[in-house]
Parts: sequence; structure tokens; C-alpha cells
Amino acid sequence: MKVSVIIPVFNAEAYLKECILSIVTQTKKDIEIIFINDGSTDNSLPIIEHFAATDQRIVIINSSNKGVSAARNSGIAMSKGEFIVFADADDWMEKNMIEVLYSTAIAEGADLGICNVNVVHNSDVKQRLSLKNEELDLFGKSAEVIKEFMSFKYDYANWNKIYKRQVILQHHIQFNEKMIMWEDLLFNLNFIHYAKKAIIVNKALYNYRLHAESTMVRSQNNVIHEYNLLYTKYRDFAVQRSLSRELEVFKIAISRNCYYNIIPGIVEKLRSRNVSYFRFAELLSKEINRINKEMFFYSSKELKGFQGFKKYLLKKRQAYLFSLIVGVKSNRHF
Repeated sequence: MKVSVIIPVFNAEAYLKECILSIVTQTKKDIEIIFINDGSTDNSLPIIEHFAATDQRIVIINSSNKGVSAARNSGIAMSKGEFIVFADADDWMEKNMIEVLYSTAIAEGADLGICNVNVVHNSDVKQRLSLKNEELDLFGKSAEVIKEFMSFKYDYANWNKIYKRQVILQHHIQFNEKMIMWEDLLFNLNFIHYAKKAIIVNKALYNYRLHAESTMVRSQNNVIHEYNLLYTKYRDFAVQRSLSRELEVFKIAISRNCYYNIIPGIVEKLRSRNVSYFRFAELLSKEINRINKEMFFYSSKELKGFQGFKKYLLKKRQAYLFSLIVGVKSNRHF
């Protein structure tokens, strides 16, 4: 068995058949296909059982609803393949995805393979990444690769990647079962610390379906809690292994993303509410105070100019004054 494909399933009947067909018809045949039925209450399980009746490569694990991270961990524990590939039940693969990633990884002696992705929203299809064919020497260079992962160069997700199973098992790498966002990014950051080589394939071999029930759409109300978890879990991982350079790169990246993405996302949500200027500032400061203060990690160079002054206020925990300034810029009425 060369590759284990792990697919968590929770109430995915609307898209599941297309996902399964894309896997059972892969050009690489010597694979095992592990479905974790995560407490589905719709027709997901009967759909999987229908395919399993005629395809002995399919393995079904039934579980109560424990979440995608627990489901993936169960799949890893059950897997037997030399490599592991993950998929989401509402997405689908190009028919040669596994063969391309596996054969390239084997040919180059890589522990990790990454391919491009299509994002599909209704009938709109867009390529998600800007990758080129390349080899990455990861040994002793994980800090540089962390910087690229944090900038979304390779995507945070697991489903456009192939992983050497031995690396996962040897170093007890698992998905954090307390996280529902960025658990895949944390898994990748842990994995690349132990991996020695990665290969990049510029072909879009995975199709990610964006719809109203997508995890990233449903999880936006928990964004600060999840972002705090991402930060503390990787910080602890790095501190325990004395990865000072990796942690510094991570902190720089996560603080910038917090300032330019997380906080603006909160501001955008508050803009849609018809509240007064001071109420806006009060609500925004309350949300900002929920963010782990260690994430306001800015160098003296970054504290120059108007944006630098705003970062300085965050660093000094002056969330309300920061929010008043943002409120003026957002044209909140008095």
C-alpha cells in the first residue's frame, strides 16, 4: 500500500459522491481510502457504504461527532501507506493528483509534496496559489519555510499535500483537537520541522469547493479564540525544542497577519452594525483585548509613521485609543 487517503465526513451528502469518485478513479491504484464518518446524521454513511461494497480499498471508521482534527487523527492511526494524503468530503481531486505527488516525492526523496489548488465557487474557478516546480531543502532551513507558509505561499491546508507517514508517526505529529481553524497550518509547521526535503508541483491538482457550509465560512465568529490557540500551540512547540529563530519568524508573521487581516476583519463586521462612534470604539477595543498580547510583536522599525503609531498603541495595550482612531477612519458617526 503506497498511499493512504484520509477523508473526514460530516453531513456531506450533497458533495460526497463527487469526492469519492475522484478518489476511487485515481490513476494510482495501490491506495487505501479511509473514510471517518464523524457522526453524520444525513445519508453520508450509506453513500460511503455503497462504494465500499465494490471497492475493497475503502475503509470506514464510524465515530461520534468529535470534529475534523480528531477524525484525521483516527485516520492516521489506521493508515498503512508509505505516504498520507488528506481530502475534505466536499472537494475533489484531479484523477492524477496522487500519482503525480507520490511519484515526484519518491523520485526526489522528499518527505513532503505540495501542489497547486483550484478554488471553485459556484461556476467560478480560480487558481489559488502561484507555485513553480521546485525542490526545497528543509534540513536546517525550517525558519525560511515557516515564513513562506505563514505568507500562504503553499496554503495552510493539508489537502494539497502528501506527507511521509513515517515522519508523522516517528515524531507523534497530530492535529490539535481543540482547534477548528488553522489546525492544518499548525500541523504543517510541526511537520516541516522534522521533514528533510519538499517538492513543489505547479499543477492545480486539488479542487477546493467554497460554499456557505465551508469550515472557514462557519468559523468566523471564533477567529480570535482560534488565532490565540494557533499562536500559543506553536510557541510552546518551538520553546520546547529551542527553536528561537523559527519562533521569531513565526511571531513576526503572525503579528503582521493579526494587524492586516484579523483586526480589519473585526472592524469590517462592526462597520455593518449601526452603532455610535463611541460604541464602535468600545466594541472594537473589547475584541482587541481578547487577542493574546504577545502577538503585538513589532520591531522599532515598524513603529514609525501613522501605522507605526497604531501598532505602538496595540503593543502598549491601548486598545480603546487605537479603536477611537480606527473609528474616525471608518467614518463612524458621533
